[in-house]
Amino acid sequence: MKRAWTTTEVERLRENRELGAEAVAELLGRSIWSVKGAAYRQGISLRRPGDSRGHVLGQPRTMSLARDLHRAMAAAPGLYAERLRVLRDASLCPECARRPIQVERSGLCRPCHGKHLERLYRESRGELELIGALLDEILEIYGQ
Repeated sequence: MKRAWTTTEVERLRENRELGAEAVAELLGRSIWSVKGAAYRQGISLRRPGDSRGHVLGQPRTMSLARDLHRAMAAAPGLYAERLRVLRDASLCPECARRPIQVERSGLCRPCHGKHLERLYRESRGELELIGALLDEILEIYGQ
């Protein structure tokens, strides 16, 4: 059964927030979810000092793509310039005219190649269903 939070409990939550949700829940005699909900409503962070949230196996969070790109450009400006030149000189996909041709078999970029394969699959499936329907009609006409 839900119990309303008293101002004293909220004060104790605020004073002991660095202990974490589990310890505060035990201290106040409430469930962890109740403590987390009250902390959220009150704008209280339950992070412990030195908490490594956002880290996987002690590794820092991955940097944003823009920062990664900036570092790559700074580390190897010649390589980056060469990549840009290759992309600029590449023939564009005739389907979308936005990306270079990446799949030689179809002469399309990868996203358009995938859409093309999907279209072919749907068409062939439709043809197979039509052939199946015709066979069913023939069997009905001539009897089994």
